[in-house]
Amino acid sequence: MPNVTGNSPRYMSWRRGLRGTLVLLFLAILSCAPPRRPVEVPRPREEPGQRLQQCLQAYREGRLQEAIRGLESLRLKRPEIPQMEEGLYVLALAHFKLGHFREAARRLEEFLKRYPRSVHRKDALLYLVRSLREMGKTEEALELSQKLLMEGLPLQEKLEVLWFLSRQLRQRDPFKALRYYDLLMQKGQGKARDEALGLIATLGPEELKEVMRQWGEEDFGIYASLVLAREQIRWGRLKEAEEILQEVQEEAEGKGFGGLLEEVWLELVERKGEEVKVGLLLPLSGRYGRQGRSVMRGAFLAAGIFGPRRMTKVRFLIRDTDGTAQGVLEGLGNMEGVDAIIGPLSPEGARTVQMGEGRHEVLSGWREAEREMGALLEEARREGMAKIGVLYPSTPQGRAMALMVQELAKERGLEVSLLRAYRKGTVDFGPVLSDLKEAEALPEALLVTEDEEVLCLVASQLAYLDLEVGLLGLKVSDPERLLSLCGRYLEGAVISCPFFKGSQRAEVRSFVRDFREAYGRDPDPFAFMGFRAMLSILGGKTPPSPFLLKVADGRLREIP
Repeated sequence: MPNVTGNSPRYMSWRRGLRGTLVLLFLAILSCAPPRRPVEVPRPREEPGQRLQQCLQAYREGRLQEAIRGLESLRLKRPEIPQMEEGLYVLALAHFKLGHFREAARRLEEFLKRYPRSVHRKDALLYLVRSLREMGKTEEALELSQKLLMEGLPLQEKLEVLWFLSRQLRQRDPFKALRYYDLLMQKGQGKARDEALGLIATLGPEELKEVMRQWGEEDFGIYASLVLAREQIRWGRLKEAEEILQEVQEEAEGKGFGGLLEEVWLELVERKGEEVKVGLLLPLSGRYGRQGRSVMRGAFLAAGIFGPRRMTKVRFLIRDTDGTAQGVLEGLGNMEGVDAIIGPLSPEGARTVQMGEGRHEVLSGWREAEREMGALLEEARREGMAKIGVLYPSTPQGRAMALMVQELAKERGLEVSLLRAYRKGTVDFGPVLSDLKEAEALPEALLVTEDEEVLCLVASQLAYLDLEVGLLGLKVSDPERLLSLCGRYLEGAVISCPFFKGSQRAEVRSFVRDFREAYGRDPDPFAFMGFRAMLSILGGKTPPSPFLLKVADGRLREIP
């Protein structure tokens, strides 16, 4: 029997064959079995808040598309999460930065509706305005911009909105546009003024009048007046143009429109073709030469020879009277063909002039004194005074002044209860004033008809005698000097003067400024008289005279 066990070759061959057959059978079985699914390791669940922070980080790093995809998903799937307020706002900004203005506007509107009290409300409104502008929805942007101004924006954002409104409303509503330009000017935007003036230059007559009504003496109102005056000249309405220019000439200089004012004036003068011939019959030499030359300077200033131009050409015929009646007669004989005469200064010279009414402007001290005295007595009446005392020098002119006081006082219902004359040049008024204590009817005020030196002497001696009597001062040529001399004795006193350079009235300030620029010195009362006389001849608005001042708390207070 053969051996098939152990290590016989035959047995070993059989074993190897069996093993190979088993391996092939196992592989065949595996190939027919379904594949096994890999085992998935469970991942931790991502919170919406964490995902939102990742989107916000992507926006900050400039990965806008990634931020939009994530935030849009959260907006749709988890709109209720608290952090979505920030997410929705950033989503809108991301769309805006990529130029998706329609989507940006939608998201911003959604944001404002869902979070009306958000800290981002102002910025969201601003970006919504920007989006609407980019989309060409100007009307909606305008409406929203006007509401946005009420939100209290930071300066730069407010300026952006104001510029948009100003420029977009120029054609739609020029008056609203001008109001926004005005606000820009108040914020220091100088270019706004140029654009606004350019807009005004395009307006029609009725619109220009409305600008004048709304802005008055401000830049827009003055410029509109000048534009309208130029249009009136072109239409041949020269009188209307002249009235407008007369009304705004002082303000125009102060607002920086002097160049335009000059141009319009020249246009008007050329169209009118008028010339006024004025005679100056003044003492330019001799005792009163200084006063006469001062009057001439004032007249030259008013005529536009020096200083601001006027609307009428003026030719002067100058004659020196030497301060004498003979000089007045000789000068008058060489005044043929003049339309008006300024001068002479003295009452005697004035009486010498025999011309038709309205052909001359007499600048006598007598006429000025009469106006001053009338104004002074009127103020005394307004303050409740009824009895007036008068101190006057015992000279012909002084007695004439006393008589004038009585007449003017009577016209105003005042009683002159005391008349006292004194020798010209008196320094000690004690004897005269002592009589007041014994007077039966003590006057409520004492009117001093001479200059400020006499007024100071009287005031100090009234104080020494402890007499409580008010003071009225006439013909004070230098109020500031008077105050420095004896202001402590003048408390409550009312004084009149032909000119007060410290006046706050606009027309007086303009005169003082122009005179200083033209002549390099301060004007005096005679320069002011010449200025007023020339303006009267030209038909212009004349500054007030005389001036009434009251001493209060050691200062001069102008009485309107």
